[in-house]
Amino acid sequence: MTTVIQEIDIDEGWHIADLKTEADFEDAMTYLLNALVKIDIAILKLEIAGETNSPKYTAVMSARLYKTAALQLVQVRQERMIREKSLATAES
Repeated sequence: MTTVIQEIDIDEGWHIADLKTEADFEDAMTYLLNALVKIDIAILKLEIAGETNSPKYTAVMSARLYKTAALQLVQVRQERMIREKSLATAES
């Protein structure tokens, strides 16, 4: 059974479930933060142009919500990995 976490894309074909190492998590967070900055710039441009009721504005806001959710899930998985690693080290 596939969970929501495994189905969320960081980018097309790049899933949260694919993240295994600390470097993977750092790369994913960097990518998502950059994507969110670009989305915020697009939102501001649409707001300045007075296009807050346009389909494009709705699509950009949806993209922002999706990327924010992906970033939060990446952070949760990273914290879980760090916690599990700490427990394994403590048991040794």
